[in-house]
Amino acid sequence: MKKMVTMAALLLLGITLPGQDRLSFTVGAFPDSGISNELSEFLQMERKGQHRKVILDLFNSGCIVCFRMMPKIQELQEQYRSSVRFILVGEEDGVIRKVYEKFRQRFSLSFDVIYDSSFFRYYDIPFVPLYVWLDESGIVKAVTGPDEITADNIEAFVHDRLTFMPFKEAPVTFDDAELLLIGGNGGADTSFLFRSLLSLWNRTQPTIYPARLDYSVHGRFFQALNVSLADLYRYAYFGWARWTCRDSVYGKYYPVPFYLDDDSAAFADVRYNYSFKGLPGDSLQTLLRKALCNDLATYFGYEAMITTRNMPCWKLILLPGAGDQLKSRYKTRSMTGSFAGIDYRHVTVSSVIDLFYFIRQDEYPILNATGIDFPIDISIDAVMTDRESVRKELVKAGLDLVPGEHEIQVLLLKKVPGK
Repeated sequence: MKKMVTMAALLLLGITLPGQDRLSFTVGAFPDSGISNELSEFLQMERKGQHRKVILDLFNSGCIVCFRMMPKIQELQEQYRSSVRFILVGEEDGVIRKVYEKFRQRFSLSFDVIYDSSFFRYYDIPFVPLYVWLDESGIVKAVTGPDEITADNIEAFVHDRLTFMPFKEAPVTFDDAELLLIGGNGGADTSFLFRSLLSLWNRTQPTIYPARLDYSVHGRFFQALNVSLADLYRYAYFGWARWTCRDSVYGKYYPVPFYLDDDSAAFADVRYNYSFKGLPGDSLQTLLRKALCNDLATYFGYEAMITTRNMPCWKLILLPGAGDQLKSRYKTRSMTGSFAGIDYRHVTVSSVIDLFYFIRQDEYPILNATGIDFPIDISIDAVMTDRESVRKELVKAGLDLVPGEHEIQVLLLKKVPGK
């Protein structure tokens, strides 16, 4: 099996593969072992002379980032010349001196430069540029990449207030026959910027069924487990999978997507999981909805569109002259009941409709057409899953549940050829 060695943030960096017996720079210790005589003399002279802090800049001839960083480091050297000394340590390879000389002339660089090949063989240097931060006594205080070379960090270094963690990057294995980050392949499974995942649900997994598409209170992610394909499309295009009379989408969207190719039965009993890890700033869930729409189109191959149509529904109506009969005689709200009946006091009509949603026998929406704007009392003595029995009790109370039509927005799904 082909194996590769990869490291984070190596794009455009010079890569130096570590040997098995190479030493690492140890924070809190002297790096004297393996240092060339020339570099050792530089450090000793600094300790006896101006007694400045030192930053070793390790580079090689093949690292474009190394050379791009040099003008910036020159500015920092001039700004902190009395407190910090930069020393460049180049990996001798026969061409590096010529390359550096061109950059030195072009950018007026004035660094002390040491060229050494044994230094790079002795120490574990996973990539360049690599910066070794030494205090006035020559003790390693940090080992970093280029991102930490900033004026703020140099200022903190000068005043012994470095707060960033010492750099320690260990190589990881990557098998190009396996997926990146799965099972630690190429890095930790959390090392992604954003992620979307669609999978089949199985009975060993829990059910997580959010009412609406929104990020979790626990972080910038959304997860739904044990949901239908219709649920996923409702999340993607309506922003909700389920709703009640009190929600803003009530009466606006038809709850059932229409499959124009009549193949909805193929997905009727299949349950799915969806997980998305988003980015900071996506407060309106724009990226989340876009990702879910794209994922559904990619895997299931449907073209989705929203249109307005007259669709079948159930309407809860007030029977003539029944208003006074329904008006509540109580001051406080009370709701008791079971599948054998209910006794509601001082409730809104919406409370009754919400109950019907949980016991309904089809997917048709139930709309409030009563016009009632006052609290009501209602008792139903019937098997609540038997619609006809419930309707008879509703009529006794002054209400009725009748079939009708309603102009409403509908999600249409059409299979795209070849997908």
